[in-house]
Amino acid sequence: MIKNFSCPICGNNFQLETEKLKSDGNKGTCQKCKNSLVVFPDGRAVPFEKQSTVVPPPQPVKEDPSIWRLRLKATGTMVPGGPFNLAQILEFILEDKLTMNDEAMIEGIGNWLPLKAIPAMDPLFAEKVLKDREKFGDEDHCVYHPNIPSKWFCPKCRKYFCKDCCVNKPFVVGGADHFMCKDCDIDLLLIKKKTGGLGSLLGLKPKK
Repeated sequence: MIKNFSCPICGNNFQLETEKLKSDGNKGTCQKCKNSLVVFPDGRAVPFEKQSTVVPPPQPVKEDPSIWRLRLKATGTMVPGGPFNLAQILEFILEDKLTMNDEAMIEGIGNWLPLKAIPAMDPLFAEKVLKDREKFGDEDHCVYHPNIPSKWFCPKCRKYFCKDCCVNKPFVVGGADHFMCKDCDIDLLLIKKKTGGLGSLLGLKPKK
């Protein structure tokens, strides 16, 4: 990226490609006043003899520090190996080792709170929903045809299917429809839809 620079001595303006500059600065000469300068990728230009007094740009703050302690709600025991960062907590969630009702706290600060009450955990559970949808489908998305609402649920493989993804095996020839899972060869459960339009399988939720 090309950035504009200005000589602090004579005011001469010039441009440089920041990709070619080192983070701790490059030495050069102003084409107008011929003074030695040190230029930095962030657009600063300082006289060379004063460069030792220049405060370097602040280092980026670590975006995902290991500050979280975890506790399982069911047993009241802490998860060993902490403190954890959010990336590690995400792995626990995706592996079904943590639920929204399990608890977390920032080490040394505050009280234990359920994960569902901590805003930082919301994106992690949102990713869990998307991953489960890819693997199982859900009440409103067939696992193999995501654009088609589900109609049936398999209690064994925990996948959601539209009508086209089921096997119809009537008990007698010409009899009533009897839909079964292609993979598990067991009866499927009909998904009951809420009146609000959002799909819901009453009493059943997919588990990994």
